Amino acid sequence: MPALAGVHHLKLPVTDLARSREWYHSRLGYQVQVEFVEQGQLMGYALAHPNGGPPLGLRLDPGRARAAAGFDYFAIGVPGKEAIDQLAARLDALGEQHAGVHWASIGWILPHLHDPDGHEIRFYTLQHHTEPAPGQVTTIHDPRETAGLREQAATRQLPDGPTAGARSRLEEQRCLRPGSGNCRKRPLPDHTARPGGTRPPSRPAGLPGQPPPHAGPAPRSRVSPAASAPCPAPWTSGSSPGRRRCSSCGRPDQAVARPFRRGRETGRANLDLLGKMALWN
Repeated sequence: MPALAGVHHLKLPVTDLARSREWYHSRLGYQVQVEFVEQGQLMGYALAHPNGGPPLGLRLDPGRARAAAGFDYFAIGVPGKEAIDQLAARLDALGEQHAGVHWASIGWILPHLHDPDGHEIRFYTLQHHTEPAPGQVTTIHDPRETAGLREQAATRQLPDGPTAGARSRLEEQRCLRPGSGNCRKRPLPDHTARPGGTRPPSRPAGLPGQPPPHAGPAPRSRVSPAASAPCPAPWTSGSSPGRRRCSSCGRPDQAVARPFRRGRETGRANLDLLGKMALWN
């Protein structure tokens, strides 16, 4: 069995050495340790990390950099869940796009961070939420779907309130806990609430003969006082009860005409409804 000692260094092709050096320094804290100059031209850097990151090499090679863009060739280790959450917060503050921290097969992962050349940089925790069986081959079917379902089951058990602040952005986007304060779904509208957010007070009953408070002005009568006053002249009967009029002023009898008109309108509405039901059937 050959003796090995981990990963010596990682190397990426880039199109602009100065730009990539600045990005890896400002985002992840890498520092230049060695410069490689070939025939008077700067061709690469060896970068070192002061806090546990693997050695990283940058090689000026625009053609290979464009061909390798978009694929995750490696994952950088992070001590644990708290450290990877802090890294995600740092990247957010710097305006970097990534997928957030969420469950992977055995640990937590922060994927979809891209450097200036489009290389995907992933981070994986050395702390595990699931330990594979020692001495056996563990088979994981559909890793992404399985990890997502386990993440949902685990996050539903987190308590509400500030102590659950370690939730990932993926959990908030999917709104896995509709009852929590981090859910981004809008509540159902309350049509009974005022613009200020408070419900209108219930209307107390007023005194006999008076409208209750907050009831607004009394509804206007459709019949004028003059029309509702009894007519002194005798009534003349028409062809139907609803057409009885005063023999002096010609005014219709409101006490008879109004109920008759209401009955006629109700009958017309019922006929319309029966017609529509016939069309539906």
